Amino acid sequence: MKEYLDTELSDEDKFLIAKKIPEYRFNSANIRAVELFPIRKIEHKNSNNLVLRADSENINNKFVHTKTFYDDNKIYIIKVINYRNSSKVFVFSTIEEIIRDFDVVISPHQLRYHLSDNTEPLELDFNIEPESIKIEFNLKSKN
Repeated sequence: MKEYLDTELSDEDKFLIAKKIPEYRFNSANIRAVELFPIRKIEHKNSNNLVLRADSENINNKFVHTKTFYDDNKIYIIKVINYRNSSKVFVFSTIEEIIRDFDVVISPHQLRYHLSDNTEPLELDFNIEPESIKIEFNLKSKN
């Protein structure tokens, strides 16, 4: 145990600790980028034997489709809601931090949008079908 006392914790380990200790808040500005991938669609059947998708906001509305993205450690969640002719991208932190000064990069088309914080969704006037989404932090150079 003594040999690990001088070992610096990785940012990933610090995030995991922050999730377990409510009083501890880890500043995401120390991380450069986090890649998020869609969760696997879970289908459930209701009592009428109709299939219900776990990631769909409203199964009866064919004009509203949702997709949820998580990073490997489930520290960040992104919810993409496509309406008939527009989209909203919501960014959440599971450690209840307000994320500030970051870019959202939507793949495969590498669409990049800057957000000052995550208190409001990113609103687009077209639909997106992302395969993955990256959050890039601390974008200003430090001189």
